[in-house]
Amino acid sequence: MIFTKKEYEVKSVLVVEDEAVMCIWLNMMLQRHGFRVTDVSTGEDAVAAVREQHPDAVLMDIRLSGEMDGIEAAGEIQNIQKTPVIFMTGYSDRITQKKAQESGGVAYIVKPLQIDELIKALNENIHRA
Repeated sequence: MIFTKKEYEVKSVLVVEDEAVMCIWLNMMLQRHGFRVTDVSTGEDAVAAVREQHPDAVLMDIRLSGEMDGIEAAGEIQNIQKTPVIFMTGYSDRITQKKAQESGGVAYIVKPLQIDELIKALNENIHRA
């Protein structure tokens, strides 16, 4: 079997999380699975990072520090480029899930996170992008 360069490229993930411990854990877990990780803690910083870095995917919490929540940030990100946004949140109600989907979210994972579920969502959605 012949592999193309694209199949060996390290995929980049932007983590948008304002809880420091969760951010550290996500960085560590994602790097162990071969992802290049950048993290920010506000929706505004997430939008700026997507403009500058063009990540392959965004892991987005819904409740964030700053003026913009994760749902608003995801909507803005979709206006910049069609980057897969995977929400990771403690909110499990249908209204929030619907708003997340409408903002361009491709997956919705309820905390506490299971790393296998998160990696599966990333791999499925990065390859689709």
